[in-house]
Amino acid sequence: MSTALPQFRDLQAWEHRRADGVTVRGRRVDPVGDAPTLFFSHGNGFAGGVYATLLRRLIGPYGLITHDFENHGASEVTGRFEGPAALLAQTREVFDVLAPRGKTVLVGHSLGGCMSTLLAAERPDAVAALVLLDPILLPTRYWCASRIAARVGRNPMANAARRRRTQWVDRDAVAARLKGRGIYAGWTDAAFDDFVEHATQRVPDGRALICPREIEARIYGQPAYPWAALRRARQPMLMLYGADSYPFLPATARRVAAGDRRRQVEAVAGGHCFMMEQPQPTAERIRRFLDALPPV
Repeated sequence: MSTALPQFRDLQAWEHRRADGVTVRGRRVDPVGDAPTLFFSHGNGFAGGVYATLLRRLIGPYGLITHDFENHGASEVTGRFEGPAALLAQTREVFDVLAPRGKTVLVGHSLGGCMSTLLAAERPDAVAALVLLDPILLPTRYWCASRIAARVGRNPMANAARRRRTQWVDRDAVAARLKGRGIYAGWTDAAFDDFVEHATQRVPDGRALICPREIEARIYGQPAYPWAALRRARQPMLMLYGADSYPFLPATARRVAAGDRRRQVEAVAGGHCFMMEQPQPTAERIRRFLDALPPV
């Protein structure tokens, strides 16, 4: 692979005004020849550019389309979240407009991994394969507990999001508060810089998170139930999950792998954001999977 990796900011910016009037944005680059395009969906509170250190290692010959969900990254901030079914419909609209049919691999982290799973089941002829990175595919008992806890105000992830500090005086203050802590522990310097660049924005009094904390909380409190979609999704699949990530993921991994030899499931070193901790090994593993796919 060439050492001259493309910069995320140099990729083509795209913009789409959805049927509901909301404008969403992202970046894209075309594939070389007949190689597939990767359609990337990010995690809750993040944006496509947060993963730039990983994604730039996957470009060429593969194409790339990043899609910032509403209220995230470069997309419009509306302050609305209408549930996972609406988010899926919004993602499907963008996919249908931008993605090459039959030549697209869905790649998603966390929330984006769940949305990718649901979308693959709805577009069996348009999606060639799936790459799921620590996807939030909650086992049934975790899903039930999460929904019930949210209804009574005791969902720990949602409540933590509502307590989250959202503004600092400058970029250095963001790093002083967050770098190396919590979900950001172990991230490379470049990956954390990507987070600051693409998940925060300038405001009159400094630097602030783009995704409203109430939106992040609502997303945590309304997880999608993915298992019927997973049964319908027949594409080749790679699922990577962090060995030190959420405790439900080993059970998720067993359920994903059960009974389908086209699904490769592996634990890797790191936490929920292992791709920010180990971008190069993660990219190499994804590339081995992509390179072994049959021609599309």
